[in-house]
Amino acid sequence: MTNSLVIVTVTFNSDLSILRRQISALPHEDLPMIYCSSGAAIAPSISASRGDREGLRLTAIEALACGCPAIVSNSRSFSDFVVDGFNGLVVTERDVEALSDAIIRLAGDSDLQHRLREGARPSVKQFDWGTVAKRYESILASAQQSAKAAAQ
Repeated sequence: MTNSLVIVTVTFNSDLSILRRQISALPHEDLPMIYCSSGAAIAPSISASRGDREGLRLTAIEALACGCPAIVSNSRSFSDFVVDGFNGLVVTERDVEALSDAIIRLAGDSDLQHRLREGARPSVKQFDWGTVAKRYESILASAQQSAKAAAQ
């Protein structure tokens, strides 16, 4: 399936025991509905042994844009847009226990869920296509003015 995302869905019982696990490949156009109905987007990232890191994580940005909190690792990939306790939870890279604790903490705290959902959408406005286009226009206009001034 092209242009799809693999989603691992875990449904919990009220005592936080696992009720059901499901792995699905979903077309991109279905993702907003999934994000809007999800309790969190779990998107940990790790640095490779050679130091390679992921770039901008669109999955987390898309989830936040839909009001879905993100649980991420403390890599630079997320530091521009995920703020611990504001729009998501940030855990130490490669710390599986911290990641599972964050998932359980969010699943069991409706006040935290509400607060993170409230912070999610505004935190990624900077990535909106209109906002990005305006920034590029400003940069290009500034470069054009500089080129004109240098030519005189």
